[in-house]
Amino acid sequence: MRLFVTFFVFSNMWYISTLSYFIVDDLSGKGIDNAVLYHIKSGINGAGIMQYKYLLFISLLSVVLLFITNIVIHKLKNKYQSESVKKQYLYLIFLIMFFSATTNPLSMELVKQNISIKKQNSKASDFHDFYKSNDLKKLSKEKNFVLIYAESLEKTYFNEEVFPGLVENLKKIEGISTSFAKIGQADHTGWTMGGLVASQCGIPLIVPNGNSMSGMDSFLINANCLGDLLHSKGYFLSFLGGASLEFAGKGKYFASHNYDEILGRDELFSLLDDKSNMNSWGLYDDSLLSIAYKRFLQLQKSGKKFGMTVLTIDTHDPDGMPSKECESFIYKDGSSQILNSVYCSDKLIGEFFDKIVAADKEKNTIIAIASDHLAINNSIAETLDELERNNLFLIYNSENPEGELFNKEGTTMDIGPTLLNFIGYDGSIGLGRNLLKDKSLSEEFSNFSDKITFWYDDIAQLWDFPKINNFVSINLKTRKIYIDNRSFTVPILIRLDDNLNTKLQFQEYRSPGEKDLYGHIQDIDENQKILYADLCSKVGNVTKENLKGFFCAALGQVRNSSEGRYFEGESYQISSELILTKKDIEETISSLH
Repeated sequence: MRLFVTFFVFSNMWYISTLSYFIVDDLSGKGIDNAVLYHIKSGINGAGIMQYKYLLFISLLSVVLLFITNIVIHKLKNKYQSESVKKQYLYLIFLIMFFSATTNPLSMELVKQNISIKKQNSKASDFHDFYKSNDLKKLSKEKNFVLIYAESLEKTYFNEEVFPGLVENLKKIEGISTSFAKIGQADHTGWTMGGLVASQCGIPLIVPNGNSMSGMDSFLINANCLGDLLHSKGYFLSFLGGASLEFAGKGKYFASHNYDEILGRDELFSLLDDKSNMNSWGLYDDSLLSIAYKRFLQLQKSGKKFGMTVLTIDTHDPDGMPSKECESFIYKDGSSQILNSVYCSDKLIGEFFDKIVAADKEKNTIIAIASDHLAINNSIAETLDELERNNLFLIYNSENPEGELFNKEGTTMDIGPTLLNFIGYDGSIGLGRNLLKDKSLSEEFSNFSDKITFWYDDIAQLWDFPKINNFVSINLKTRKIYIDNRSFTVPILIRLDDNLNTKLQFQEYRSPGEKDLYGHIQDIDENQKILYADLCSKVGNVTKENLKGFFCAALGQVRNSSEGRYFEGESYQISSELILTKKDIEETISSLH
């Protein structure tokens, strides 16, 4: 039986890993790309899983059929049992282990991604020569703004030869707006959170190597983003989105960057007239934009400077989810649901735009419309890939309703600083540039993707790790570790330097094949000071102790000897709460050899 179980595990390794790869590839269209890795790390809470129900069902069915096939093989093996058959099983196990590890696309893609991330230029980084985080300079009268992120609704849909009449409303808006025709997509920006961070912070969404960042208490807190800059000028900032704020850390991002009002699926639900009018992600766009318009009127009435950001959802890949208002509003013969969704979204955004313009009596509101990213492997991906693909980005200024087209090359990282110019300010945001007067870095560098890889560690540092100034507390009731006034999730591995500066690593939502915290401890340099909090069994593996209880911690360092690695320091069994003062930590560290 043991032989069969071993054979069963390894004989199916290649199949399961290959199936996993093709599931991911079907979702992303690009195998395991940066978007996939980010969502594995940040989790999928709040995602519209039911939108992929058929793919999940087929995948589950194939695994069940594979299991049944193996049971049949096992029964046949028992019927013709012999020593030669056993040896053949052993040979097959080793052969399949090797074949699975070296040929399946999942492992090969993960290796390729890891190599790409670690590839660094040997020269000193010039990141801060190009990253800008300066104060705003007032250019003219300050204006309010409405920024509409149209989910996956890229500029490519404007191609009249391929999609005649698909986005007539947006084309009309473009005709009276300043439009940017060549907004490309830089690495690490091709999904919703990547697009939001790129357009608001002017940087790609990068997290430190081997780290989920899901346990952080803030989101890129050291980055100076659009919300931070405008908050400093007295703007009230509001975000409304139909999907859950939990998904991909969206709510944490806006909270970390000075948005005063952050409303997602759960917060907006009570405002729905029809509570059943929901899709697998959250609110349909007809409901979302109706609520957003009412909120716009309230903000306008307040008399304060404000900015409202709205993120739609109906055009989400793979097929979109047209609002109920568009049940009879279909594109051509209605055979393509994603095109029906785009057609519907164009109608709804057009109506929302018209209502904002009509209500803006003082002509003091800028309206910007942008796709958050290019469409990701939707049902017409092959058609889109045959065309020149660019993101949508246009800005309407009611005081100057004359269309102007810019053909300058740019990326979504240039959206924020360009928008600032229309609001009444001059300023740079991260790696983004004002396309009205400056050259985009994507145009300045022919190898911009390589440059982003080179700047990987610099960008990752913007997440900000704390210094221990007073104490560290681990509380089992809250499942949190507190470093002075900041809180993080456990399990956690904290690397300490002599001044008690920290670097945090979390274990949640690891990528397939990615090391857990114990694995990272085995790789750290000798004499590196650490504080490790995890299940007692795992901490005991590090300290080589039989620790009792549920949760434990270890403070010390890993050393090498002729017999292998060993831990030197203190271990703690936590019953409810462990508190270590700065003095406690310093005394333990100073006692180490």
